[in-house]
Amino acid sequence: MAVSSEARIATNINAINSYKALNNMRISLLYSSDTISRMGDVNLTEEQINTVKLQILQNIAIAQLAQSNVIQQQYLQIFRQGINLIESVNNKKTKVSKILADYTNIARML
Repeated sequence: MAVSSEARIATNINAINSYKALNNMRISLLYSSDTISRMGDVNLTEEQINTVKLQILQNIAIAQLAQSNVIQQQYLQIFRQGINLIESVNNKKTKVSKILADYTNIARML
């Protein structure tokens, strides 16, 4: 049985329509893949931003801690200087007391 030219044309049109539909599906799949990729990029970017924020907060905390340690060290240094000064004054008082005692003993001997 011979296939009529109208049937061939209809078959070719159906094939072309099927090809177009398949091509449209491929394009949709590419757009979907691209969209999914962009969504992943957005999620990755958000995570990177959060990581940077946390690193900045960590650096601030470290700087504040270092500064408080410096202030504590300065207080300790001033405190030690005060103790050294007091010890120095006490030593001088002791020396002066010994010298006065020596003069008193010498004065008594005279």
